[in-house]
Amino acid sequence: MTSQSKNAGNSPAAANELFKRPRPLDRIAHQALTINRQAGFGFARGQIAIPITLSEFAAAARDYPIVFAGDPAQPFALLGLRDGHNLLVDAAGQWRKERYVPAHLRRYPFIFMETPDKQFVLCIDEAAEHFAAPAQGEPQPLFADGKPTPLVGDAMKFLAAFQSEFGATRELAAAIAASGLLIERQAEVELSGGAGHFSVGGFRIVDEEALAALADETFLDWRRRGWLAPIYFHLQSLANFGLLTEWAGQESTAA
Repeated sequence: MTSQSKNAGNSPAAANELFKRPRPLDRIAHQALTINRQAGFGFARGQIAIPITLSEFAAAARDYPIVFAGDPAQPFALLGLRDGHNLLVDAAGQWRKERYVPAHLRRYPFIFMETPDKQFVLCIDEAAEHFAAPAQGEPQPLFADGKPTPLVGDAMKFLAAFQSEFGATRELAAAIAASGLLIERQAEVELSGGAGHFSVGGFRIVDEEALAALADETFLDWRRRGWLAPIYFHLQSLANFGLLTEWAGQESTAA
């Protein structure tokens, strides 16, 4: 996905990678490492599009536009209108109150990385602020007496569930794409009072007419698989471009 501010004349830019310095968690190298779970979401300040999984569609659709992007296609929650500016993270790194936080961000700074032999290894982002000396709160150790703490076990369980959901989500996205339901779209956003004009492109949405014309056999198969609800949540979520516009306008007014 790309965005462009026509007022500022910015050229589209790729979003920053979330994990800056991933490394397998090691009981020797990381034996004294502690983590501050209250570090906030400053690490996501530059992320305007976050991948989501099937189980998140209902919650994410209340707050964000859900769109499809990439090849192969996958669903993303759109969190901003211009590259490098997440409208959900404030200057202090706090998430906008009462708004859904995607699992992709809640797992940070932990991640599974796949080895050449198709095994998943637990890694951490060594560059994460979570591992810096905390300004407040109680830092929690990753290892005690040379063994992983329950915190590490919880991270493993969360990532295993996330990985399973990701596979199921990829299957749905592939079926939608293969059925020819995805169409290219671009959002033109005008802030009130001439505060800004943003163009967001590089994403696709489900064509409602093509969905209505889907073969009965395919439609019934998707219903049995539980795929119809996520698709309708996606379509419902597109109204949230107005919410992003409102938040962007509030920031412009405050500035």
